[in-house]
Amino acid sequence: MPSQATPAQKAAANKKKKKPTKFQIVRDASGVSLKHRGRFKGAGKRMKVKAGQDRRHLLHLDEHLKPHLAQVFSALEREFKAPGALITVLNEECAAVGLKRLPKTVDTLMVRIADEVNSSGANLVPDDAAINKAIELVRADLRRYLVEAATATNDVFMADGAQSVFDAAMQRLRKLADDILGAKQENTPIQDARDLITADIRKLIKAEPSPSAIHALVNDLTYSVTFDLSQGAKREQTKKVLDWQRRMASAGDLPAREQLKLLLGIIE
Repeated sequence: MPSQATPAQKAAANKKKKKPTKFQIVRDASGVSLKHRGRFKGAGKRMKVKAGQDRRHLLHLDEHLKPHLAQVFSALEREFKAPGALITVLNEECAAVGLKRLPKTVDTLMVRIADEVNSSGANLVPDDAAINKAIELVRADLRRYLVEAATATNDVFMADGAQSVFDAAMQRLRKLADDILGAKQENTPIQDARDLITADIRKLIKAEPSPSAIHALVNDLTYSVTFDLSQGAKREQTKKVLDWQRRMASAGDLPAREQLKLLLGIIE
């Protein structure tokens, strides 16, 4: 008869299964990046979440926030190489936006900044947990479809507008809309919510006149599906977050300190 695990052994096994949450700074030849999901602090931690709700980012952590953090941290390390220069800049800019009890090393201060950006009340809404999970599934489907739409657009361009290539590309994209974004009909709250969302998306795709128009639509939808379905998001909140995203997306040529100022601008 197999031996029973003791409570201490079970607790240790469960602890091993848990994914680490604390951000970790990683460096390689391409610069600085972040691992793990981080922790909610400040406004994010104080946000009231009802039973059946989750906190949801309007701008996605892995797709938007982490790349912006990595871009700024990498630029800072390239620009401020003198001993003590980088920690001084980080401390001064964090203090300027009201952050207190700052850590003493570059890495721990970068983690603190990442936590604060991750926890910004401007970029978080409490919403139905099933809708939150459904949106993540839809976004994954849209990213997969976007690759196909980009390929079809390129094929038509390279064929110099040949009608046969155009017609074949449109036929393929419309079929893929049903294949990739088709209803699962699994009768679970999450999948039912996903099926409702993708039904509307399929109609939008099939109404577009060309592969390039489909590509533009799906690219926009990968962003807007989160905002459009976030009942807890206010118009002013959505405007602020999208404006920050646009400025961060075009900030790569700015001096590193200016990039940091923009990055910290999302913190509430």
